[in-house]
Amino acid sequence: MTLLNTSAPAPSCGKSTAREIVRDWETSHLRPLRRIEIDAVVAVMPSWLYRREWHSPEGADVRLLWEYIDRQGLGGALGALAVANLMPPGELSELAKSRYFSNMVHYERARKTCRKILAAARYFDLPIVNLKGPVLAQQAFGDPGVRAFSDLDLWARSRGDAFKLLGALEARVTEDSDLRGPVRRLRAPARILATLDGWEIEIRYPAGEATDPMVDLLNRLEPASSSPEDDCFAAPDPTWHLVLLVLHMSWYHYYSRFIWFLDLAALVSRCRLQMDFERIIRESRRLHATNLIGVASRFCRENIDPSFPNFPLDQAAWNYRFLRRVTDSGTIARGRFSLHQRTVGRMSYVLWYRIMRYFLLSDPPLKYHPGFPPERWMIATIIRSFRLTGSLMRFMARAIVILVFYPLARLTAWISIPRTEGPGGGS
Repeated sequence: MTLLNTSAPAPSCGKSTAREIVRDWETSHLRPLRRIEIDAVVAVMPSWLYRREWHSPEGADVRLLWEYIDRQGLGGALGALAVANLMPPGELSELAKSRYFSNMVHYERARKTCRKILAAARYFDLPIVNLKGPVLAQQAFGDPGVRAFSDLDLWARSRGDAFKLLGALEARVTEDSDLRGPVRRLRAPARILATLDGWEIEIRYPAGEATDPMVDLLNRLEPASSSPEDDCFAAPDPTWHLVLLVLHMSWYHYYSRFIWFLDLAALVSRCRLQMDFERIIRESRRLHATNLIGVASRFCRENIDPSFPNFPLDQAAWNYRFLRRVTDSGTIARGRFSLHQRTVGRMSYVLWYRIMRYFLLSDPPLKYHPGFPPERWMIATIIRSFRLTGSLMRFMARAIVILVFYPLARLTAWISIPRTEGPGGGS
C-alpha cells in the first residue's frame, strides 16, 4: 500500500544502524533479534490482551527493540501498556506512548473520512462494507490507540458502484488494476485505488471467476444493513471478518506480522458470543483453508490467548510443515517470508512465493485431482492476468498448472524447510 499514514515515521536514507532506522525489510541492516528479544516482542500481545505488566530484556538495545516492535505493528499495544503504567518508564515507554497517541489522532482522521464515505453510500443507496483498518480498530480492539493502519479498505457490490461512489466523493482514482499490466492484475484482481482527504482508499468488488480464496469469499459477501447508530462504519459480521483476516494475512502476506495474530485474538475476545465457529470451519473447508486457520489459531493459543478456539489441523498434508515454518515466531520476526520488498532481487523472490501460494498454502487433497479449487483459482488468475480467451488457452493454462506449478510448489515447500527441523515442523 502507498504510505499515506502521517502517524508512521518517515523512512531514512543511506546506511542503517540501530540508531538510524530504515523501515523496509530488504534495506534494513539491523541485527536479528536474539531469542529472548523475540520472546519479549511476542509477549507484548498477551500483556496487552490481559492487561499485565511487560518488561524488556535486561540490557536490550532500546532503539533496536522498538524498531522490531513497531515494524510488527505492536507499537500501539505497547503504548497502551505504557499509558496504563504496565511497563517501566524510560525511552521505550515514551516511544510507545508517542505511537499510541498518534494512532488515536490517526483513527479520528479516519473516522471523519469514513463518515463522509458512508454518508455518500447511503445517499446513493450503494451497499458497502468497511474491512480491516479503522473498523477493525473499533470492532476488535475498542481502543483507537492500539491498531495502526495505512489505508481504508472497502467492499462494493460492483465495479460500477465503486466508481459511482468515488465520483460522488470527488476522489481521485490512482489505479484500476484491471487496466494495468499482468503482474498487477495477478497481485490485485478487481481492485480500485483512490485518494481522498490524504487517505488511500482500496475498493474490492466481485468480478467473475474467483482468483483466490479471499476473492472467492468477497464474491459471496451479502452486505447487511449498516447500523443507523453508527455513522462512520459499515462493520462486517465478525465471523465473516475473522475468515477474511486469516485469508488476508496468509494468502497475501504469508503471516509476516505479529499484529495480524493479535487482530484475531482481539476480535475473538470482544466478539466471541456473536461468532459462529462452526461456520468458520465450514467456510475454511470450502476454501481449502483449514490449515491456514488452524496454524493461525495454534499460534494465538500458544502465544497470545490459551482460550482462543482450537480449529482443526491436517498434519498429514504435505505443506503442513511449511505452514508451521511460516508461522514460527522467529521466522516472522526475521521477515523471512515478508512480501513487502522493493529491490529487484527480493521482488523476484516475492513474485515466486506469490505464484506458488496456490498450492503452498491451500489444503491439498489426499490425491491430486484436476479441477480442485486451488487449481481453478490459479487458472483463473493466469487467464485474467494475461487476458487469455478460448478453450485452448484454458486447456494450456491447466496443463502448465498441473505439470509445472504443482510440482514446483512441492519442491519449494521442501527447500523452504530446514533439513535439521524435527518431524513436527517449526523452527
